[in-house]
Amino acid sequence: MEARPMKSLLIAAGLLALSLSAHAQETIVEYLSDDVVQTAFTENGSSDAQKLSSDGDEPIWAGTIDGYTIYLSGVACDEMNQQCQGLRLISIQNYPSNVTDKAAFLASTNEMFAAVKTASFDDESWMINYYVILNGGVTQQNINELTGIYVDLVETMFDRLSGDAEASE
Repeated sequence: MEARPMKSLLIAAGLLALSLSAHAQETIVEYLSDDVVQTAFTENGSSDAQKLSSDGDEPIWAGTIDGYTIYLSGVACDEMNQQCQGLRLISIQNYPSNVTDKAAFLASTNEMFAAVKTASFDDESWMINYYVILNGGVTQQNINELTGIYVDLVETMFDRLSGDAEASE
């Protein structure tokens, strides 16, 4: 009768070992690259991602996902902007028409959505800024998922802040 609990324990240990082994085989992204960014955009439904700049500044890519233009830039890059140790996701949109006090709008948005930082981009638009440290321990799958989470968050923020929350839920 004690053989069954022992057999179940051995099966569970074997499954855990397989799971850990598969996790260990995932490629760790130590630096941001064109391939990493293209994969993250493609995995999240963008077919138009392209690199916008790389000379002089940190590299910037852009693509459209779910109707939003998403900018992804490298952060803490080497002198040649080839290897970056972090990534920043940004989306820029016009202020919702119901906003009269832009400073109050941004302050309440930053309080409501603590995972991102919002700021004024210019007189007519604002941006949502999300930063991820690669730090030698992030997989391509993590970057893909974080990009998807960011896009979902942007969509939720725009819906709620423009008064369309009831329509999207």
